[in-house]
Amino acid sequence: MLYCAALAGVTGIAQAAAADLPGGLTSPDHGVVCDSGRGACFDRFGPSIGLTEAFLGPAAARALTTVLRDARPDHRPSAEFSPADDVRCRRETGPCRTGGVVDDALTAVLYGPRPAGARRADASALGSLPGTYTGVLPCADCPGIEHHLDLFPDRAYYLRRVYQGKHDGSFDDIGAWEVTAAGRTLVLHGEREDRPRFAIKDAKTLTQLDLEGRPIVSAANHDLKRAAAFDPIAPRLAMRGMFRYMADAAIFEECLTRRKLPVLMQGDYLALEKTYTRTRREPGAAILVTLHGRIVERAGMEGPPRPSLLVERLAGLWPGETCGVRFATERLQNTYWKLVRLRDEPVLVVENQREPHIVLRADGQRVAGSGGCNSLLGGYRVEGSRIEFGKFAMTLMACPAGMEQEQAFIGALGEAVRWRVLGSHLELFDAAGARLVRLEAVHLK
Repeated sequence: MLYCAALAGVTGIAQAAAADLPGGLTSPDHGVVCDSGRGACFDRFGPSIGLTEAFLGPAAARALTTVLRDARPDHRPSAEFSPADDVRCRRETGPCRTGGVVDDALTAVLYGPRPAGARRADASALGSLPGTYTGVLPCADCPGIEHHLDLFPDRAYYLRRVYQGKHDGSFDDIGAWEVTAAGRTLVLHGEREDRPRFAIKDAKTLTQLDLEGRPIVSAANHDLKRAAAFDPIAPRLAMRGMFRYMADAAIFEECLTRRKLPVLMQGDYLALEKTYTRTRREPGAAILVTLHGRIVERAGMEGPPRPSLLVERLAGLWPGETCGVRFATERLQNTYWKLVRLRDEPVLVVENQREPHIVLRADGQRVAGSGGCNSLLGGYRVEGSRIEFGKFAMTLMACPAGMEQEQAFIGALGEAVRWRVLGSHLELFDAAGARLVRLEAVHLK
């Protein structure tokens, strides 16, 4: 039995739709349904550890992780998942069926567009947004950490932390925020593995929690107070996003906030456009880009100023890689992992060859996959964040292209000693901490 947590305080459209959902399901937000009895939340792709943590708490997410770790993946074109008894939903595309009959209400919640004018279920806990929260929180090796947190109604956040007394001690983060189903805990989903959490005392006060979502017992100040006026920062940081250029317009869809930012034709923009034009396969195609830049407010052709991207330095273009599924936390085992970066180079899929990939089976600690030209089979061992691959058995085909990349991939797996999963991506590192490969989870259709 999965961890059981009660969903309470759900408002707006989710509450109104709950009576129409089957099997005791509730919808804390459009595109999400949760079963409090089973302790799991689902989106259109199936059970989600990230959404379960956001709406049911860390304990439920840990329990779901344990269950999914031992589940066998289903990559058939008609793959389905079951969010409740006697309910089946087709992954990604829908529809959902209850007792074999199409369930219009559940299908609309998981796969349909958000109804016009519908409020998000968690908006009431924070009051009217946007809002700015500030305060100085404790620091282990400095006088304090100045926090400036901006929350936006589209669930994006900006966070600036300044470590007092430290040279170059200012750090910016961006991402997406969630409020748990009980409506009392704010969770920040950013690029880092840890997710800051704050208790919502009221619309004007956020209190820092530990990384497990528990109160911090201390006489020091852990509160952020809402400012009288919204005063957003202009965050400056490394970013990932899908870039496209068409009809003299450049758009960057940032991976964490999923905001579509117009790109200013300043800074290092020209290098970005030229590299994109050489790399794209067809006009207007979206390519994942990594860069350093700033998000600034700029006036558009009409209407109020809007967030825009100022590119300061292009880091790389990564064809074949995407942002992944928002709020997802894929499991290491029984996931189809497609190779998208090999050391610091993008991965090329040779025409008429398979894409390089691996699947780490939970049963028997076996790994199977392909280097692109040849199939591979071997063993692996995982202890916490450590990983070790054994010697691979491979087919002996000789392909006219891609052999050098295949050998480099196999060699990188042999050097791997540590792993981590960030959302929809798996990264493997060597003993010195250098990233060897980056792989992306693929839900085959």
